[in-house]
Amino acid sequence: MNDMHSAQSETRAWFLSWLLGAPLYSSSALHLPNAHPPNAHLPNAHLPAMAVSVGPSTFLSTPFLVGAVSILIYFSVLGAALLLCLLPVLSAPSSARSSSVWIYLTSGLATFGITWFYILRWIGSDLQAYWIQDPVQGFTNWVVHSDLFDAAYVAVVNSSAGWWWSCQHLLYTLTVIVFFWAEGPHRLDPAAGPKANTNTWIFVVLGFLGAMGFSVPLFLAQHHIYARGSLPVLVQPQPSMLLSICIGLSLLSVVSTTYTPLDSPLFGFNLKLLHGLLFLPIVIAGGLGIFAPRRSDHSDRSPPETARHRSHDSASQGYLSNLYWLIAGAAITSHAMLTLDHFSTRKLDALGLWAAIWTNDCQTSISVDYLASLVVITFFMAREIVRQLSQTSQASKPKQQQGLFLTTVAVGLLWSGLAALALVASLSVVFPIFLAVREGWKLSAAQRHKTE
Repeated sequence: MNDMHSAQSETRAWFLSWLLGAPLYSSSALHLPNAHPPNAHLPNAHLPAMAVSVGPSTFLSTPFLVGAVSILIYFSVLGAALLLCLLPVLSAPSSARSSSVWIYLTSGLATFGITWFYILRWIGSDLQAYWIQDPVQGFTNWVVHSDLFDAAYVAVVNSSAGWWWSCQHLLYTLTVIVFFWAEGPHRLDPAAGPKANTNTWIFVVLGFLGAMGFSVPLFLAQHHIYARGSLPVLVQPQPSMLLSICIGLSLLSVVSTTYTPLDSPLFGFNLKLLHGLLFLPIVIAGGLGIFAPRRSDHSDRSPPETARHRSHDSASQGYLSNLYWLIAGAAITSHAMLTLDHFSTRKLDALGLWAAIWTNDCQTSISVDYLASLVVITFFMAREIVRQLSQTSQASKPKQQQGLFLTTVAVGLLWSGLAALALVASLSVVFPIFLAVREGWKLSAAQRHKTE
């Protein structure tokens, strides 16, 4: 009987390894005491090839049902968020779906496919480890005992080179949250824009459960559609103490991640706290409705162009600019320290940073997510720069083909600059700085409009 079970175990292990192309390691081992190897701080350190000793579980046991329902809820919410975020783009009139919208949509779908290929392969390897240890009850034990959330984060912070990528992505996410809070569909003026837009918090859920590199492009696509190709018709938000506190605590949470023992319950608590802090101000601002609320208390029913400019007051935009500068300052400090730490310990091994992307499937997924975000945000910044130049110049507005050409040139210049400054200024630094400058542009446009 033991020989038969052993043969079944080997067959299943071979099949899963062939199907998934994954090494035989257990992600669940990562968050257990002493599970991470002593050389985990090295960029090429691999995850421990060990399985977890667990007790027997059954399909009818309460722990199994709880675990199974949790997994079902996770993927159900992810699927629903995905469809709701796609809805505004797919249901928009064809005239509103410009080339920019298709670029955002294509980028998002490609990012989702690539990142989730690696996530599913990593999940499969985790299940594989349980199956190898217990061919009979491996699946039920995996459902009951695996902790994919904590283990996934351990996999992307347990080396200095891996954290170099992961930290950038987390700090970039802070900027995205402020951007969502300030310019999400819940800020739409009731006098303009479509009647129904997917609410902002759903994009946050999609980013947290799926990938920010998928959520942000879909947000930008909807942002572009209801903006009608110009600055969004938004009610300017007022300074928020809640947002300031949440962003400040989130910065501390990101910094404390590497100082928290990986096998400590505080590690998982800190990660969940970080996500909660980022989610809270979005929900408070826009509510939990599926579609963005219409601001019935906003009495200004003047034409969109007038309402838009009148809503841009200097105090509000100064607040947003300062918040963006705060994130940029924290990001550049963190990025510089991580870069110096890596090169001081690895003897100027720049290739070690690239090699760290492929350390494990979780690290590959979050790094690809970050790099894809770099691509789409660069396009967004280039498009905004071209539009700003066309609005401030005395020349007539460029045609669509000319605008696309100028945007392409701007993208090339931005990519070249970011590549040259990659070790000094990352996307987590450049994006908040750009948004802070952009707030100044918006205020200048409002002042020009008042003088006309």
